[in-house]
Amino acid sequence: MQKLYLFLCVVACIIFGSCSFTKWDNYKELVGEWESPWDFCKGSKFIFNEDGTCQVIDVPMRGKDPNPFGNPYYTLALNGSKKFKEKLPQQEKWNFSGYWAVEEDTFYCFSLPYYRYWIVMSPYREMLGTDQECDSFISRNNAEDVFYVSIDAWTQSFFPPACLHYLTFYVRDPDNFYDFFRVKKE
Repeated sequence: MQKLYLFLCVVACIIFGSCSFTKWDNYKELVGEWESPWDFCKGSKFIFNEDGTCQVIDVPMRGKDPNPFGNPYYTLALNGSKKFKEKLPQQEKWNFSGYWAVEEDTFYCFSLPYYRYWIVMSPYREMLGTDQECDSFISRNNAEDVFYVSIDAWTQSFFPPACLHYLTFYVRDPDNFYDFFRVKKE
């Protein structure tokens, strides 16, 4: 009985570890068109090209409900110049052509690496560099359109390597998640 219990524990750990702790290396899985099935995001899409360019089309800028302090919940995580942040409340949707890159964070759980990915997009390639390069670019160009936004990339797999399943953002943690799925080509 102890051997069976030990065997089941090992199998459970392998399955849990392989689902959560596999690294995603095939960024070409992102290339293509991604749309959301949610009414809140109808007509919204992300288009990622193989050459590192992208289009963000009609993605709602704010959630439906403000937070308790009256401030809107922005849909995509963002960083930008002071002038851009002042101009931000006047905009309703994210619409721009630019560049994309994948950012990876590694966390450790029980001494095993856990990977989390974000797709970062900006009209400026310089905004996709290191934090220092990005901050330097923002301070040199305090323009109304200097910004980047990011969306979570959810990956998983039973066995390495991990595969990209969908893109998501949340407006109010954890109430409203909005997912984007690859458009199936016929």
